[in-house]
Amino acid sequence: MALLNQGQPYHGSTNIAGGKLKGSTNFSPLSDYFYFLCPNCDGKEIMRILDYEVRSHQAENVYNQFYARKALNGFVLAFHLFCEKCQCEDFVKITNTVWQQGNIEDT
Repeated sequence: MALLNQGQPYHGSTNIAGGKLKGSTNFSPLSDYFYFLCPNCDGKEIMRILDYEVRSHQAENVYNQFYARKALNGFVLAFHLFCEKCQCEDFVKITNTVWQQGNIEDT
């Protein structure tokens, strides 16, 4: 697999930081797919995932010591996002190795 963003930094911009990037599952009662929604467009414009990268994978999850239910491992995934409608392009990461519970506004 090619390096995400051709080896350049993949951190998300201020365009999505601070709670601006939202997401949703499809409104179909049978869908469990998750979609990222463009922070620039009105409504619920879906951003395409152009590429992804496993940024880290760990055999042990560092948060397991704090919780009764144990994660099988630790990971960080990075996604390259793009909105066809407004040309917004950005990056986001999903992980289970940082905040694990609580109100997101308290993080």
